[in-house]
This record gives sequence, C-alpha cells and structure tokens, in this order.
Amino acid sequence: MSLSVPFTLHFLKDSEYKAQKALIAAYYNGQGSGKPVPAIAAVETKKGEKLDPVRNPWQRLPVLTSEKGSVGNSTAIAKYVGSMRADSNMMGNSFFETCRVDSWLEFGAHDLEEPACALVWLQRGLISVPDKAAAMARAAADLSAALAKVEAALKANAKQQAEDVVAKFGGGASGPAKPVLVGADVTLADVCLCVALLDVYTEVLAVEGAGGLKASFPGVCAWMQFLVKEAEFRAVLTGKHAAVQGKWCAKSAVTAAASSSFAPPARGSGGSAPAKKDAAPAKKEAAAAAPAPAGGSGSAGDMAALEVQKEQVRALKAAKADKAEITAAVDELKRLKKLCGE
Repeated sequence: MSLSVPFTLHFLKDSEYKAQKALIAAYYNGQGSGKPVPAIAAVETKKGEKLDPVRNPWQRLPVLTSEKGSVGNSTAIAKYVGSMRADSNMMGNSFFETCRVDSWLEFGAHDLEEPACALVWLQRGLISVPDKAAAMARAAADLSAALAKVEAALKANAKQQAEDVVAKFGGGASGPAKPVLVGADVTLADVCLCVALLDVYTEVLAVEGAGGLKASFPGVCAWMQFLVKEAEFRAVLTGKHAAVQGKWCAKSAVTAAASSSFAPPARGSGGSAPAKKDAAPAKKEAAAAAPAPAGGSGSAGDMAALEVQKEQVRALKAAKADKAEITAAVDELKRLKKLCGE
C-alpha cells in the first residue's frame, strides 16, 4: 500500500492512549522529519455516536479507516502503522526482535493495560463498584506485578546492550544504553506500554498514599521519562510529558512506604491530598507510621493495602532494590499485618 494513502483514526477521548500508539509510531516512521508516515487524521468519536457497521464491523474503537478498508484494535493498528517502514525500528531490526516486540505487545494489552485502565476509570468515576478503595487496591496489586516484570526486563536489556557493545567493539568500548525493552533502540513495545501508563501515573499514582507503587519501580520511571522526551512522543502527547518531568517519582520510596493505605481522594476533590513532609530515609521513621491498635481492627481498605504491600515487597526483592527501600517496605508490611491482625 502506498504510504501517501490518507488514513483516519477514530477514537474515544476516555481511551485516547489507544490512538496515541499508532500516532507516535507514525512519527517514528518519519525518521526525524517531524512528519508522520503515513499521514493520519485523528478524529474523536463522541460517546453514543453510532458506528458505521461497514467501516467498523467490530463496533469498537479505535478503528483506522482508509479507501482500502479498515483495521480495528489498537494493537493491530499500531503494528500495521509501525510495520510500514522497516527502517523505523518499530518492530525491531531482526525477526527475533520482532517476536520479542510482539511478546511485549501481548503482555501490555492484558497484564498491564487492564489494571491500569481499571485504576484510571475507577478514579474518574466511569466504573461503579460497591467498594472503590478495595477495587483500586486489587487493580494496584495487579499493576504492581506487571510493573515488576517491566522493571526487570529493562534492567536485563540494559545489561544485554552493554554485553553486545563489548562483543562488537571490544572490552574498552562503552556508552550509555537506552532504557528500552527490546534491542538498542525504541520499538513499538516501548511506545504502546508507555502510553498505556500515562494516565494512571499522572492521575492516580501521583496521589499521596498510593502505597509506594510508583517509587518501587525507578527503572520504569526513568524509561518513561526518557521516552516522553523523544520528539515523536512530544509531537502527539498533549501536556502529559511535562507531568513526567515535574511530578513523577518525586517522592522517596521511604515516604511512599510510610503511607497507611492506597486511598486516592474522592472524585472532585482537586486530585491531590494535603501535602505531607517527606519521611527521612531511616528505618525508625518508616516503622513509626500510625501505630496499629491491638487485636487487629483493619478495615477493608487496610486489608487491600496489605495485599498491595505484599506485592511491593516481592517486587522490590525481585528487582534487587536498595536495602533501605526494601527495609522500609518490609517495615510497612509488618505494620499493616499487625493492623489487620495477620
């Protein structure tokens, strides 16, 4: 198909990130020209608007339409766009890398996007559940497990990049490795997983009391900060990249671990809780947070926070985090266990 064929990408505002996958990939196809390849017109579809059954037989959004036909599903659309130019590296630079990119796209669509979307939609009030705090805590635990895998993969790929450089240029060669999931440069795996995390990081995990989920994965934060600085991301994102530089990962792991539960503010409260003084990075202060009453009288929210904290400790240990971070997380876990009578 000719790259000059015009395309229209129809999307819903509440899940705009799904359209951003393909739009960013198109700018990478542009090879630094500042122009997307192919040219894609992004058109927002309003809620309740009837979908054309011919152009959109799946009756879902997003959908990419052209005079040749349509492509549905955000991952399929992104792969279609990312595959238009092999030299853009969107699908990797070898058959093996392409398979690895596919593996991460599959992982992202289920293990990562589902809990991330649940957290965002619960926070926005788009999903109604009997116990919002408990539902958010469960989603946070699932997201934590997914982020731990991304964190470990980033660390492993950085090591592999260093080994590849030595093997190719000799023991004296060195250079900064890019924080990417596959190979030595940005691929569609990075694009799709990063944009899927934008809303949850800026709307939910920036809230005081988010159980340390964000601070537990410094590699993920560094990876996202690197990506949103890329010109191809900046061409598509509308302000979210500024939030990455300003607010994300600003709190220490000890401060986050001292939070009593995962309890974002009520919808409409302004988006953030009253500021608290950062805890000093010392074991005593992390352990001193809110002494538990005798006998174990934790609420449902406390029980949910306990499950999240268990996942936090496992993730920190698996990622071989700093001893101080692990110690603070373990102290908080002990406090929650005592609070809940476990």
